[in-house]
Amino acid sequence: MVWDFKGRGLKSRWEIGCAVVKIVYHRSNGLLATATNDFVIRLFDVGALRMVRKFEGHIDRVTDLCFSKDGKWLLTSSMDGTLRIWDVSLARQIDAIHVDVSVTALSLSPNMDVLATTHVDQNGVYLWVNQTISYVIKVRNKPIEPPKKAEKAPFFLPSVPTLSGQIVFEPSDISSEKKIAEGDKLENRRSDLPHSHFLQLLQSSAEKKVVISAFTNYIKSLSSSTLDVELRMLQIIDDDNEQGPDTRPDLFPIELLFDYFIHETSCINNFEFIQSVIRLFLKNV
Repeated sequence: MVWDFKGRGLKSRWEIGCAVVKIVYHRSNGLLATATNDFVIRLFDVGALRMVRKFEGHIDRVTDLCFSKDGKWLLTSSMDGTLRIWDVSLARQIDAIHVDVSVTALSLSPNMDVLATTHVDQNGVYLWVNQTISYVIKVRNKPIEPPKKAEKAPFFLPSVPTLSGQIVFEPSDISSEKKIAEGDKLENRRSDLPHSHFLQLLQSSAEKKVVISAFTNYIKSLSSSTLDVELRMLQIIDDDNEQGPDTRPDLFPIELLFDYFIHETSCINNFEFIQSVIRLFLKNV
């Protein structure tokens, strides 16, 4: 339920169909993440009052979840022994860590370089170093011959070798799936797009399945906060390997959006509106 504190009344009610066990709200982008007893993570846009993302993968009770400071990542832990990292913009899992002792709570630092976790029957708090940020620091310190990323390393690396000798990393099935997905062609990249109505219309207009004005009318119907969230989710993931567009699925929706901007501005269609959307998009890059 969403309550209006000023008006002291019920603003909206979402029927999920199962009990909610955990909720986390990200104030900047207006997203509410919920964990339910069916092990599914759902994201709701509080401004638009609708569900915008649904993450499935856990096979046991979800113990905790948290957003990154910029709202682009969602981290979840479960009694199934996994800690999963979800990309909110791409609406998919980008990594998973398998441990023998399940995570009971987690918290990500504001600059996203350290993750703190607690575990079942373990005393103390365990810290994990963000591999991506650590790599960027190494590159800055060694600009001539930067080290290469480890191919099989998890997204977060533990700051201690083991947790009381119990935690053991196991190969993740997700890693092999990622390698296959990264080698796919353009058609597979398109299938990786989030199933949001925004990107579906954008892709359909690019493929001439619907007229471009249908996409324009749709984004005009969005509230300013909802449009801001959709544009924020078109995130460019930093990658020092300089891969081409065919192997970077995160670039594909941005490429479509640029084509849309170019078409509309060259045709002088809805000029002032398109300019305002471009400014909003650039503000979030």
